[in-house]
Formats: sequence, C-alpha cells, structure tokens
Amino acid sequence: DMSADGIDVLITGSQKGLSLSPGLAFIVVGSQLFEQRVEGRMPRSLYFDFNDYVQNGVRGQTPFTPAVGIVYELQERLRAIKADGGIATAVEYTASLASDFRVRIKDLPLDTPSFPLSNALTPIIMRDASAKEVRARLENEYGFIVNPCGGEMADKALRISHMGNLTREDNEALVAALQAILVG
Repeated sequence: DMSADGIDVLITGSQKGLSLSPGLAFIVVGSQLFEQRVEGRMPRSLYFDFNDYVQNGVRGQTPFTPAVGIVYELQERLRAIKADGGIATAVEYTASLASDFRVRIKDLPLDTPSFPLSNALTPIIMRDASAKEVRARLENEYGFIVNPCGGEMADKALRISHMGNLTREDNEALVAALQAILVG
C-alpha cells in the first residue's frame, strides 16, 4: 500500500521479488508525485517518458515491444500468487522461510549483519572461511547457487535468497551443506 507506507516511487525488476527471468522493469509512480513531477513535462530520457507509458497503457499497449515470454511468466506467477492465497500469504511464506533459515544457521561459524534484515535474503558472513571457496563448493559439490557479494565483502559474505520456489526442505539441505563445508 504505497499511500499507507509513504512510498512515492517503487522500482523493481522481474527477477526480484517475483522470481521471474530478468528482462522487465516495473516503475510505479504515486498519483501525487505523478501530478507534481511527471504529468505534462518533457522527459529527459526516452525510457523515462512516463506520459507516453500512461497514454499507451490507456490503449492497452506498451510503447515498446516487451519481453513477451517474461510477460507470460508474469501472468502465470500472478495467477499462482492469487491461487495460493494472495500477496499477503506469499509475503508471510517468504518471512517464514527467512526465519527458518536464520534459526538453522545459528550454531554455524557464521554471522549475520546487525542491521534489520529483509525477508528476501540473509547475508551470511564467514568467520573463518573464504566466501568464494564456500560458494564454489556449494555449487560444485551440492548443486546450490547462492549469491556472492562484491567489493570488500567479496571473500567474506554470501547472500542467501528466500524468494521463489523454495521450501523448508531446501533450507535444511542448504544448511546441511554449509555444516559439512564449514565444520566438517
């Protein structure tokens, strides 16, 4: 609820919370901001011509040909979310997966950041291991794909996603693999 949460602009991609293939971008502009900053103004960029997007939307079109296959993925994903009880159920499920994972790793030689964590993912910080080596072993020996970090955290931390078609059983197997790699 953008109004209740004080959100003026929401930007995301199809590969984010919807767990689709990358290729679609979504920008939602609140009505007050749209009226103040967008409506009737000339854009500085072809891709940020929100007036053109709105005019095309009124006619049921997009100004450019979208990644049609991903639009079909989006349609199916939205149907699945609705069939499973709606967005609140999906958000609650993701939160439960995040909580389950965090409880399971508490005895491993890992840390998590002290800042409030999103339900979307859990950053894990290695105490005594190379994150690059742990990531490679997770993939090569156990078939898990986890997200690396960049910059100064590249060899210290990994990011574990809780979004998409995941289960508690996936958490259990991933934590068992982490246990085998980190503890032996």
